[in-house]
Amino acid sequence: MEITLDVLKKIIFSDFDVKKMDVFFDEKKIFILMEGGILDNRVLKDIEIIFFNFEKVELKLFDNENQKWVNLTKISLDKLKDICEFLYDNNNIILRGFGENTGKWIEYKIYNPEIKSKLIE
Repeated sequence: MEITLDVLKKIIFSDFDVKKMDVFFDEKKIFILMEGGILDNRVLKDIEIIFFNFEKVELKLFDNENQKWVNLTKISLDKLKDICEFLYDNNNIILRGFGENTGKWIEYKIYNPEIKSKLIE
């Protein structure tokens, strides 16, 4: 079942893990399969979100020791273990959560993406 952007904006993901995340910079595509989300006090299972045809992606990691954000590259990429914050900033999307490998606070800022999302049935 397809999920519209208006509905996606209302889903809370913070209590669920990312089951799978693939980042394809050259193809300008990010694929995320969420364990679930909460919408109007209902639990939704297996939510697929695809960001594509974006202008660019900025990746940052918060360095606790120095109390500052550090830019990540394709080489130092860390995927999200969860999505604690799913923010909409004009036409941009900001995803924040803990890194799968580092365990540190990570931010993905996706500029002007197209978005498809659906429930996996």
